[in-house]
Amino acid sequence: MNEQYKHPLEAKKSWDNHVKKINERMLLEGLNDDNQTQEDSHQDSFDSSWYIGRFLKRKSKKSHKDKKIKDKESKKELRTEEKNKKKRDKELEDLLEDSGIDVHTMHGMMIDAGSSGSRLHVYEFQPRILRGRKETELAVSGKKLSYPGTVSRWTDRLRPGIAQLASYSDDDIVPAMTEYLRPLLEFAETVLSTKKEHWGEFPIYLKATAGMRTLDKYNRLRVINACREVLYNTTVNSFKFETEQARVISGEEEAIYGWTATNFVLGTLIQSSEGSGAVINPTLTHGSIEIGGASAQIAFYQNNEDIMANLFKLQIGQGKHWNVYAHSYLYFGIDEAYNRLGALLATGQSSSSSSSVASSVYNPCLPGGSQISFQSDIYFFEGHETRLSVAGQDKSYSTVLKNDHSTGDYQQCSAIANSLVNKRYNTWCDFAHHGSCGFNGVYQPPIPEQQTGTFGEFLAFSNYFDVLNFMNVAENKTNIAQLQNATRFLCSMSHKDLVTFNAGRIDENDALLMCFRAAFIFELLVDGYGFKLEHNITATDVVSGQKVGWALGSMLYEINTLPWTYLPKHDDEDMEYVVQNHKVFSVFLFGSFLFLLIALFWSVYNWKKIHRERQGYSKVNSIY
Repeated sequence: MNEQYKHPLEAKKSWDNHVKKINERMLLEGLNDDNQTQEDSHQDSFDSSWYIGRFLKRKSKKSHKDKKIKDKESKKELRTEEKNKKKRDKELEDLLEDSGIDVHTMHGMMIDAGSSGSRLHVYEFQPRILRGRKETELAVSGKKLSYPGTVSRWTDRLRPGIAQLASYSDDDIVPAMTEYLRPLLEFAETVLSTKKEHWGEFPIYLKATAGMRTLDKYNRLRVINACREVLYNTTVNSFKFETEQARVISGEEEAIYGWTATNFVLGTLIQSSEGSGAVINPTLTHGSIEIGGASAQIAFYQNNEDIMANLFKLQIGQGKHWNVYAHSYLYFGIDEAYNRLGALLATGQSSSSSSSVASSVYNPCLPGGSQISFQSDIYFFEGHETRLSVAGQDKSYSTVLKNDHSTGDYQQCSAIANSLVNKRYNTWCDFAHHGSCGFNGVYQPPIPEQQTGTFGEFLAFSNYFDVLNFMNVAENKTNIAQLQNATRFLCSMSHKDLVTFNAGRIDENDALLMCFRAAFIFELLVDGYGFKLEHNITATDVVSGQKVGWALGSMLYEINTLPWTYLPKHDDEDMEYVVQNHKVFSVFLFGSFLFLLIALFWSVYNWKKIHRERQGYSKVNSIY
């Protein structure tokens, strides 16, 4: 999202860091005055965009009144947050004045509850109304669909992800979720302020992805039920909501929705979907690859429809259905892959799963002369990821990842990244499916051979775009070999080189992780999915003004499941239909009348003939 439209919580990296910054903010502004109670501070200190901080402050038991902040960097970050907050307030003012919403459209909201944060998108689409016979026929035959549209101004986001709220007790989780979702809901109300009387007609969906899939079932249900309770509360949520509209979606759904969005914005989905039955031999489709924070997705259409597993049957409205290969790899997202990298470096050499962790370890993926703190609850034991529990709680640890060398080490980094792809677990899949496997033991048909203008093209979005864009190779099509060369260049930098290369484009800590992210993406594409060095991918986040992502594909699917409203209307087409049918009916009526008239005449003639014969009369042929 454009920096101008960032939510004030956007800069937060974790829930704990967010709590810390809230406390520091309260100190800087003198919120803990000796004569004020915590509740008084809650009422007077924060405006509408600091709900979460207000709730956290009520729950905090630690006193801060005598503490002084000496960290200049923290103060700088707080000033940045305040600047972002002012920008957001200005954005809301602009939206309230003119959001650009069409007067005659319907709307739907999608909350993309991801692993690192939540995004709310406001979409608009034409009313689901059928006027007259022709539109009804088109809808029934799968040739009339609803299309969602949006602009970047109608999107708001915040951090962290909702999975972080699992740490709250049963008594506190709903109030915490209320404060978490409230800014997003109020943002939607602002965008749609001119249609307040219709808010209750606009559906809102909350779909959580891999961050929630990493939770155990108990906590997953606690969090999603808290979401449902908040969205059912009409004092908080003014939009239309039903239970099934908030849930954790499967990885396969996330993959297929990404594929749907890809082909929708590229114009390769709708035309081939018209009609009934299955799509056969479409003129063009693109595959989709996405890598989020916690999972990685791949989806593509197989022209021969030879898919032995992970087949998703997609149907938009009453149109044809697509048989698409779709799969999601949990813990292969960019953040969880890094989490596993740090765990491997910190604990992978231990001879026992309970061994202590060194205070610092070498990370060849960092630029030379740099270091970064690392915390995790993942351990490597005998080459496998595991967790240790103490008193029913996962045991975590902290260490420092560092590189004391002059530069990073591409060869070592790529080797470690390759090991994290888990290609070694394909033994059974290779046997059962004759080598048609992706990685981590998962069946996958071979990547389609790339044919210009037909099949084999792939669109890469989300973190693919972020990483390739950082390396300046995201314009147009990117050759896989080009990606490798750019990764080798990036991973051979010193810290000073990286700072110069970054030039302030992204956060410094994020820049430190870019070598690993690039190496992991390359290994995922080549050793994981089976792309060849000569293959191309197109990395982007926007196509034809539309943000590419699974949320768009999901909204396209959802709005086409909404019921139609039929409004009889004698428009020109219907009147033509009536006139044509009237002519046909007139001809039929005239023909029927003529037939009856002839039949009547024939009946009268026969009756007279029979009557004469009965009277003894006969026809005289001749008097001679």
